[in-house]
Amino acid sequence: VRTVVDKLEEEHGFKFCVHNRDFLPGERCFDQMGACIDASRRVICFQSPSFLSSSFCNWEFSYALENDVLRGKKRLAVVMLEPVTEFDENNQAVKQFISTFTYLEREDPDFWAKLLYIMPSNPVLQQQANTSNVQNAANLRTNYADDSAREDEPLLHDHDIA
Repeated sequence: VRTVVDKLEEEHGFKFCVHNRDFLPGERCFDQMGACIDASRRVICFQSPSFLSSSFCNWEFSYALENDVLRGKKRLAVVMLEPVTEFDENNQAVKQFISTFTYLEREDPDFWAKLLYIMPSNPVLQQQANTSNVQNAANLRTNYADDSAREDEPLLHDHDIA
């Protein structure tokens, strides 16, 4: 996860909101998670068995998914770090999502091209992804909201991704 965040921030200019770095001490975690998700143009969930066992992660996922439905936008992106095969009553939203929508697999040889393609609108990144010959990238992009309408909206927090 740290590698992905570092590369997207340092090499591609995106700004992440990462809890252990960006949350304010003394504030309620759920309030900060919700505010970051609300203000972000993309929400990336890194799925793994440990993600599924975390009540905070399951809440974030459900909140982001519900927000997408309410807003009529597709901002939630899933990166599968490890195969997830066991679900319980606390993570049925995740199970439904990954059985319905496409997601990225960290071990995919075209992972970086696909990830950059679904990131918020950026003409340079879109050109890089288009020239990488990723056959499914266009299909992935159609699943995500048009971010250009949000470019001038003020954000509550200064980041692109929660």
